[in-house]
Amino acid sequence: MKINEIESNWYHKKHPVELEDPGTIEVQGYGDQQTATVSNMQINNVGPKSNLAIFVNANYELTWEPGDRSVGVNKGWLSSLEVHTVDIQSILDEMGTVIDIRRVSNQLADYLNKQVTQFLTTIEDQIAKYADKGN
Repeated sequence: MKINEIESNWYHKKHPVELEDPGTIEVQGYGDQQTATVSNMQINNVGPKSNLAIFVNANYELTWEPGDRSVGVNKGWLSSLEVHTVDIQSILDEMGTVIDIRRVSNQLADYLNKQVTQFLTTIEDQIAKYADKGN
């Protein structure tokens, strides 16, 4: 393992990716299939050095689960991130400078997109709870 990889892994454990601001979440659609659209969500501690904030838009597919008390499953929404809907709006560095995603290298843009997408899948339950509240 390279030293850079070890440092990067240690730094990510010390400063995990976190949700700073959920932005605006709108639930749209009818019946058992709906979509939760997330706009301007702020995610902190992103990037190879965990020093960037990312503002992102994304869509979640919501599926109604009727529940089955015999197996302990309550009724409610299940949420899953829709493929290819993650759209990084802007990047903010530790100095407060806004960086246009088109100005960073393809390698960094791909890394950020992958990291943010992985994080967004970890908050699917939060999106489902939002939909359950009727918002």
